[in-house]
Amino acid sequence: MIICFLCSCKTVTENKTIVENTSIEENESFLSEEFTDFYDRFHSDSLYQIEHIVFPLEGRTYDESNKPIAKSWTIENWVLHKPFNDMGGTFSRSYTEFGGIISEKIIDDRNISNMERRFSKINNKWHLIFYDPIHLTQD
Repeated sequence: MIICFLCSCKTVTENKTIVENTSIEENESFLSEEFTDFYDRFHSDSLYQIEHIVFPLEGRTYDESNKPIAKSWTIENWVLHKPFNDMGGTFSRSYTEFGGIISEKIIDDRNISNMERRFSKINNKWHLIFYDPIHLTQD
């Protein structure tokens, strides 16, 4: 994973961000069709999802005081991710691309809780490489 990260850092790209409340397809100018196809299949095909996660998956979880704790997810403790649902406008989703890594953030409308996932290409295929589950936003 470190080699992939270093290789992706060779090309410096402009940091781009979009925010959306609806389908990912509206942003094909920002996110490639290849990524949107991957993203849609990732959320509709459980086997495909498992095959496109770098296990053990690095990320964070949080203790009772909302302090971050490093965490690794495995196939055994992974809970399948479903398609984005804005829950009637309660949540919004944004994407940032930098150095070939696409970061997705989901935030509630009061900015109290958020979630982050990062996707990157490995061997020319998209994979989930980082997961920070929904937690209280820290000041």
